[in-house]
Amino acid sequence: MYGINIDSLNPHCVTSFAENQVFVWDMRNFDKPFVVLNHGKPVVKAAWCPTRYARHYLCTKTIEHDIFTISYISFLNTFRSGLLATIEKDSSFITLYDVHHATLSVEEADQAVLERRLSPVYAPDVESNKISPLSSFAWHPQEENLVTTAAVNGD
Repeated sequence: MYGINIDSLNPHCVTSFAENQVFVWDMRNFDKPFVVLNHGKPVVKAAWCPTRYARHYLCTKTIEHDIFTISYISFLNTFRSGLLATIEKDSSFITLYDVHHATLSVEEADQAVLERRLSPVYAPDVESNKISPLSSFAWHPQEENLVTTAAVNGD
């Protein structure tokens, strides 16, 4: 195992990574991971987003008049866990996984993990005209879904 990280918004959810795989565990059931994420290259970092919000409907109220209807919807912003970022060795992008909907299941086919790739915006290397691979990243502790990256060339 190369690393471990606990989801600050769901302390039962832990991720570990080794070689080309990331494992998501429920600490209440360590028999097997409930999500296994396969990568093409070795994973060098994995971290949970600490500020993931979900917007829920709190209540709906409708007032009907003779001519029009007014509907009020109140929203409640709550924290939710489940956004995991990873980088692979010699990669110029971050892979995001939304594992919020994945459930503990015997059947791996029941896993519902959304995947998205993010490429940081910075200029390519002047000599090679290539984007430098990422060396690390860090989630902002307060700004929602904001991540800072560092590249091998110092960008």
